Amino acid sequence: MSANPRSRPQRRRDTDHRLTHDIDVWVASASADGAPYLVPLSFDWDGEAPLMATPTDSPTGRNLVATRTVRLRLGHTCDV
Repeated sequence: MSANPRSRPQRRRDTDHRLTHDIDVWVASASADGAPYLVPLSFDWDGEAPLMATPTDSPTGRNLVATRTVRLRLGHTCDV
């Protein structure tokens, strides 16, 4: 009973809709020694990039200073 996979244009439309209408995103980062950290952050989509802020002394901020790498995932964050 699985639905057919979405077409590439439909996936793009769905992603654009989420970026425009969602307010939170999962932010995954890791420390320089590889310890993972996952946190939901509010974001704004400017049409080209997600904009978010976090203090530099937070775990995410420290990880970004150390590795300059982050992964984002759209999805419900209300269960945190």
